[in-house]
Amino acid sequence: MAPRFLTSISPGRWQLILNVLGVVILLAGYSAAAHVWLAQDRLDRENDGNQTANDATPLGPLDSRKDTRQIELYYGKTGLLMESWTEWAESLTHGKRLAKTIIILSSAAAIGCFLAGGGRRVKGN
Repeated sequence: MAPRFLTSISPGRWQLILNVLGVVILLAGYSAAAHVWLAQDRLDRENDGNQTANDATPLGPLDSRKDTRQIELYYGKTGLLMESWTEWAESLTHGKRLAKTIIILSSAAAIGCFLAGGGRRVKGN
């Protein structure tokens, strides 16, 4: 059962609330994505200046034949698939891919609000 204050809101007011909420979500998501993108650009420029010729980065589990073989022995082909999905999902939470993820999620949420707000038609006065 909905609280009393929610049932007293008119359909026109609901439409306005959902549309404003969609705009707020869209603006907040795009500004957060812009901040993440610019911060990653700054970090990339700093790292380009500090990088040396012998700078080695550790390999991921799927980049090494030995580790790939061990994963396959212990967990089978499903384990390899899950490991690749895990690496892909983790890549979405860093840098410019995080900014793209934020844009997609905020756009989807805002579109949901706009569709929900537009679905309620107010009869003319």
